Amino acid sequence: MKRFFVKYWWIFPIINLVCLLLIIPSLNYDLWRLASSFIIVFILLMVIQGIILILCLCEKKWWRAVGSVFGGVVCFVVFSFVSFVYLIHASSQPDLFGKEHPIPADMKCEEPLGVNYINTGDTLSFSWDNFKPVEPIVDSLSKDSYLQIWKDFQGGMYLYSFYYPALPDGKVFLRCFEATENIELSAFRVRAASSVEVKNHTGFGAIANKQKFMIYEGDWGDYYAARIEIWHKNARTGEETKLLEKIYRVEGWMR
Repeated sequence: MKRFFVKYWWIFPIINLVCLLLIIPSLNYDLWRLASSFIIVFILLMVIQGIILILCLCEKKWWRAVGSVFGGVVCFVVFSFVSFVYLIHASSQPDLFGKEHPIPADMKCEEPLGVNYINTGDTLSFSWDNFKPVEPIVDSLSKDSYLQIWKDFQGGMYLYSFYYPALPDGKVFLRCFEATENIELSAFRVRAASSVEVKNHTGFGAIANKQKFMIYEGDWGDYYAARIEIWHKNARTGEETKLLEKIYRVEGWMR
């Protein structure tokens, strides 16, 4: 087996490169997933090419050792270049998710509350840090539960507030789905961004207050219906339970 790796060292960079290039279209123009893939690519190349390099050095196959290093570098450079070109192309293409999922005429959707911003600093100078939210009046809280979605500074950026009765220790988080076809939206990132720790929550009260999350599917102004669910994960048992859901009219963030 060792001699096989040393003799056919050139096969593995080619296999790596082909596999890596095949995964790019599956990333769906997702910057976060692409960044994650770079980390995986780097680790994969380091491990495989490192093993081949060590084997070649042990066998005193100097040129093959150099070739294995060069092959790993070429794989990473080509993958990086193709990914960059792919993203440049993606940035010029509209995200048609919203247009392809119109809101049915008979579907009732809640509207996220608007948040207006005012400049609290010197009006003659401009700084984003000076802009503070001015919140609209919110309806009274339900005695049983309360979930409110707010618009943030740009389309696709949202905040949520959540009140609920007693809950075991753990975490609450959001899951969002396109309401007509049940397509999960920005699955990992919504869950991670919206996650809030629950600890010693023994009575009805606030659990999340203006927690920020983003929906990436779609473009600004292309509204569609999203079912926003709030879930609880029990810290002791790991069990996940859906607590509440509401359907909102949303748009995606133009990345």
